[in-house]
Parts: sequence; C-alpha cells; structure tokens
Amino acid sequence: MPGQPCDGSITSPVFHLYNQLCVHLGINPIALYNEAYDDHVFTSDQLEENIRFAEWQGVAVIEIFDIATIANVIASIHEVNMHQLANLLEERIGI
Repeated sequence: MPGQPCDGSITSPVFHLYNQLCVHLGINPIALYNEAYDDHVFTSDQLEENIRFAEWQGVAVIEIFDIATIANVIASIHEVNMHQLANLLEERIGI
C-alpha cells in the first residue's frame, strides 16, 4: 500500500507503485531511475521482474491519483531507502 512502513519485503511493491505513478504522470520510470542513480543501470527487464513479483505479493493498484496518494507513493520510495529517486520524482512533479 502507498505509505506502508518498510518491513523488508516491500521493495518490489514499491517499484510497482512507482511504476503506476510514473505511467499516470507520463514519466519514463526507467529513465528517471537511471537519472537518479547514474552509477547503476536499471533495465526494463528488472522493472518487469519487480512488477511480476509485486503482483504475486499482492500490491495495491492505485485507482485515484490525488495529492495524498502521490505523497504516500513517494514516502514508500523513501521507506526502501531510494531517497535520490524520491527526491528527483518530487522535483520533477513539483511537490
């Protein structure tokens, strides 16, 4: 769920939520990740693998992208210690 505290098993669901938000906003999730972490190459295969695993785990599907939900997705990204990605996303969308 967006905003869920980290319990060590939410990394893939957070990638799924991040992807949902990027698709909604028209942002390329792979390009943004690679911009945030230029020392690591993130691929579409890796994103797809995370998405499949998150769906197996039972990730939430966002139906309404209001400011609170967007903020919770960003909080989830912070929860899994992807602070640079969360900060870049915030900057990109003006939050």
